[in-house]
Amino acid sequence: MRLHRLELEGFGPFRDRQVVDFDAYERDGIFLITGRTGAGKSSVLDGVCFALYGSAPRYEGTEKRLRSDHCAPEDPTTVSVEFTVGDRRWKVTRSPEYRRRKRRGDGFTTLAPDAHLDEFVDGEWIGRQRGPRNVALELDEIVGLSQQQFLQVILLAQNRFAEFLLAKNDERQRLLRTLFGTKTYEGYQDALEQRRKDGERSLSTALESAGVLLDEAERVAGDSWRDDDGDAGEAATADPAARSERAARAQARLDYRADALSRERDAADAAHRAAEAAHAARRELRERHEARARSRQALAQLDARAEEIARSRRRRDRASAAEALRAPLDAVDVARNRAESAAVAWRRAEDEWGRLGESASTDADLAAVIEQCTGEIAVAERALDDETTLADLEQRLGAVRDRVGEIDGLLVGIDAGRADLPVRLAQLDADLSAATEAAGARDALAERRAALAVRVDAASTLDRLEAALRDAEAEHVDALARLEAAAGTVRTLLRRRLDGHAGELASSLVPGEPCAVCGSREHPAPAAVPDDPVGDDDIAEAEQRQTVASDEERRAAAAASDARAAVAEVRGVVGDATITSLTDDLARADVDLRRALLDADAQAASERDLLAADVAAQRQELALLEQTLAQTR
Repeated sequence: MRLHRLELEGFGPFRDRQVVDFDAYERDGIFLITGRTGAGKSSVLDGVCFALYGSAPRYEGTEKRLRSDHCAPEDPTTVSVEFTVGDRRWKVTRSPEYRRRKRRGDGFTTLAPDAHLDEFVDGEWIGRQRGPRNVALELDEIVGLSQQQFLQVILLAQNRFAEFLLAKNDERQRLLRTLFGTKTYEGYQDALEQRRKDGERSLSTALESAGVLLDEAERVAGDSWRDDDGDAGEAATADPAARSERAARAQARLDYRADALSRERDAADAAHRAAEAAHAARRELRERHEARARSRQALAQLDARAEEIARSRRRRDRASAAEALRAPLDAVDVARNRAESAAVAWRRAEDEWGRLGESASTDADLAAVIEQCTGEIAVAERALDDETTLADLEQRLGAVRDRVGEIDGLLVGIDAGRADLPVRLAQLDADLSAATEAAGARDALAERRAALAVRVDAASTLDRLEAALRDAEAEHVDALARLEAAAGTVRTLLRRRLDGHAGELASSLVPGEPCAVCGSREHPAPAAVPDDPVGDDDIAEAEQRQTVASDEERRAAAAASDARAAVAEVRGVVGDATITSLTDDLARADVDLRRALLDADAQAASERDLLAADVAAQRQELALLEQTLAQTR
């Protein structure tokens, strides 16, 4: 990995845009970044780390501290670094979370962290990823080192070089394995070790299974297991190979016995099948004899009933012949009944016709009379219906004529009202326009008065906020001093511990025993143990004090930043005005608003009286129209 260019703006001590061109020192080899305390030397390295990993080592992941305290609310904060990995050139740009002034209205808004990654291809930058999460995942693949490994190998942060030298063996071993790419070979070693363990387990399981099977074979084989020159006890104590040979010999003996028994079983099966065949033949013969006896007995019974059977057959034949005449006989009975009913009806009709004094010699004359009577009856029925509805129709006609007259009167009144509508609408529009203008003026006065009240309240708190800001900045300066002192103590202790490390190793040397560092059994000039050695507990206690001081400094910085933002916000509201001028403006605004409200109240009372009179007239007219409409319904 090779760095090319770093750009910082609103980051650390740099408010304005700063550019560091690393390619300018390409031919110099090793170069030194120097400057006074607070000049921004460490901030350059912090910018590289923040651009790649989203945090800086000195601030322990608190991104809010990354923004420069010198920035105004509208100043941006961005860090961009260009680097090359292999033959590909990349540029990553990040900005932390910070507050800026709203573009519309008053107050501040919080900008979320942002990041984007570009690649230099064919003379132009092409976007590859956007967003902190996506950029972080892509950089993990490109750089190949975590932030902790990067800070231990590529960028040793301030005060952390001694920590790397004093790190435990397993931690340094893990880091070196990552650097030299031995993970593949470790995987091979683990895989082979796992295969060895799996083979041992498989062999042990197979031997156990073989022992169980041999025990079962010995139990099943019985006497066949014993050899001519040994017994079962010796076989049980033999190794698996010898027991396998005994099992093979026992298997041969058992196979021979099984073959002999198989032949005996086949002979017995053949004899059994022959006996079953003979038994089946005998049983079939017995069933035939029994069937013959039953047939003879049934034949004797039928011979005894021969005459009765003959009579039944003759009766059956007569019944079959009579069944063909059942349908014609039933039809004759139905026709006879219908003829009798028709004769009775005919006689009744003739008697009724004679009673009426009519005579008809033929059926044709009778049909003509019936048709004539039917037409006369229909005409009479229609005349009766018309006579019944005549009175109702005359009454309805009179009611409709009355309604038409009333509706004509209503139409005349409505036309007159419609003629007055344009004049009334014009008057209402004029009144509405005047009321709208008055309401707009009152709203403007109310808004101006509310804005002045907010500015007066803000101005009243400005002195208190500025005093709080001075106190917070003083506390921050004190916290920074305490943090620097604690960090200097830790550096001093680490330096003394590193200087006395050789003495500690020499104190553990034993004559004749190999040295833990070089392996030599001779120790001609061991290092001297310091008079005041520094132990791990001393360093841990100093680091604890440094942690406490760092937490206090971080809280003090956050408090100072919040106080500074509060003062800037209040100053943005108050502007250049003073509390006295704002109070005078507020008093004048109250007077103007009160006068406008009184005028609006008087005008509203006058308009209310007019509208009340108009509403009463409209209600009276509406009542008359509703009464008339109800009568017409």
